[in-house]
Amino acid sequence: MAVFPELSVSGYWLSEEAGAVAETLEGDSVGALSRISTECGLIVCAGLIERRGNDLYNTQVFVGGGRLLGHQSKTHVTPRTEELYYRSETDYRVIETELCPLACAICYDNHFPETSLIAKALGACLLVQPYCCGRWSPDWMREDFLNQIEYRVRCRDTGMFAIGANQCGQRDERGDYGSWCYIIDPFGEYVARTDPGTIGDHMVVAEISPEVVRRRMERLPAQYRRWDDFKLLSPE
Repeated sequence: MAVFPELSVSGYWLSEEAGAVAETLEGDSVGALSRISTECGLIVCAGLIERRGNDLYNTQVFVGGGRLLGHQSKTHVTPRTEELYYRSETDYRVIETELCPLACAICYDNHFPETSLIAKALGACLLVQPYCCGRWSPDWMREDFLNQIEYRVRCRDTGMFAIGANQCGQRDERGDYGSWCYIIDPFGEYVARTDPGTIGDHMVVAEISPEVVRRRMERLPAQYRRWDDFKLLSPE
């Protein structure tokens, strides 16, 4: 499987003009990605601006064998920026593939533990995490380090693999994209990752096995989670 970043097909748009490059899931981009998946013998995961009626969604599609296998749209669009142009998705999906059942949490979604918990509850054993994150502050290295801890904990808590891919290159006069990608195992350890501060196009490659998921599940404290406790978090 090849994983590309958030909105990698359309580009990251924060303007009214986003609608001009929006497509449906039956559009040209999904068709082209499907042909590429057949030619390369890969499942391809990529992001685009999806149009549903009059609404726009930040959507990641999964194609393989010449067809659309499934999709997931961003469930938590970023407040005060993305929410001006995109709708938040309310449905969580698991995409069934020949590799394994997988789910997707896009960028800001990964700050909320419920996204990975829901994915695990629905049967996923791999969580795809596409990003479009920039280096906007002088202490971005520290912020990136803390975010990476958060992503690793998601895996350790749920017993899933995670694959993350961020956009790269110059964003605007404020800074550039974070330019990192990684694969994390169900124990929260890196299988592969780019070095902090990496600039420009790059990728990481690794082989992963469902056997690691099985071994982690045998030792996973979260298998004894009391789901009824979550009722305390829900407003009356």
